[in-house]
Amino acid sequence: MGLSRQWHAALCFGTSFFIAIVSMWALEVDVLLKQNLPTRRVSGVESSGRREPEILFHVHVAKTAGSTLNRLIARRYYGVCGHKGYSFSQNSEDVVRPLNDAQFPGFGLDRVAPERMNEWGFHNCAFISHEIGAVGFKKAVQLNIFKNATKTGIFPCREPVEHLLSQCNFQGVNLTSLISNNYDCAEIISRCSVEWHRVA
Repeated sequence: MGLSRQWHAALCFGTSFFIAIVSMWALEVDVLLKQNLPTRRVSGVESSGRREPEILFHVHVAKTAGSTLNRLIARRYYGVCGHKGYSFSQNSEDVVRPLNDAQFPGFGLDRVAPERMNEWGFHNCAFISHEIGAVGFKKAVQLNIFKNATKTGIFPCREPVEHLLSQCNFQGVNLTSLISNNYDCAEIISRCSVEWHRVA
């Protein structure tokens, strides 16, 4: 059964709106990063001119374009250490590579195992993106290597209804069916939520 014209138009508009919002959010993060991170240059690292270290912590909230943001920033700047990619391992083209870490199956350079991140350390990181949640980051910022650094948290947000719809889609839950069968709001949210413990 195909989509009606109205639904097709609404879907196209919604997708366009989401892309515009992600682009604006990425632009805001880009401005913040340009103030704090050296850009990637073939001829070498451009000095940022900062006297005291500043660390940006990106709490990756599920279904808010965090993986894409991590990869884009890692391709553009040095000092990015993220679960979805490090600056030193990123190609300039937008290609996600196979998950082939022999020691940690299901992980690779574009989905780095948390154990591998701990093994590599965070001493050369100016932007850290991880899927560990707010509690984990609270512990991380207290580590000695960040003691004298200025710390800034980045918590991406998304329009709530759109965020819930995206999570339902990710979980394979038919939201229309849940609504038609008179499920209450709490039940719908519990069936659709993805990794909400990260922000708890």
